[in-house]
Amino acid sequence: MSRPKIRSWSLSYTFGEVSTSVFPDVIDDYYGQLGVGCERVIHNLPKVCSFNIMVKQVSCGEEHTVFVSGEGGYVYAMGNNADGKLGIGNDAQSSCNVPTLVEGIFNIKKVACGMSHTLAVSENGIAYAWG
Repeated sequence: MSRPKIRSWSLSYTFGEVSTSVFPDVIDDYYGQLGVGCERVIHNLPKVCSFNIMVKQVSCGEEHTVFVSGEGGYVYAMGNNADGKLGIGNDAQSSCNVPTLVEGIFNIKKVACGMSHTLAVSENGIAYAWG
């Protein structure tokens, strides 16, 4: 019996609890949620995501990914923008396949993604939510 190919690996950090998930043969980069500049592609091997941004923390939703930069605590989002879950303020843009700055927030400590929403907590304990 052959092992299934891994098509996606996600790491979710939900305010103190780390979990990893492997989904064989079901998840791809359909909405650009990997942020590697392409959509509707299945990556069978891990890709280096060289954003030229030091990444401090990452969270993955069903069709979007959000991360916090190491310097300044800025938030970047990529993937499906349905319901405004990327927080980019442009409902006409259905998806982003590269990291896009979530404007207006900084000094963010942690982010967490749900199916259609995103949360962020600042170093000062202020919570932000969108989607």
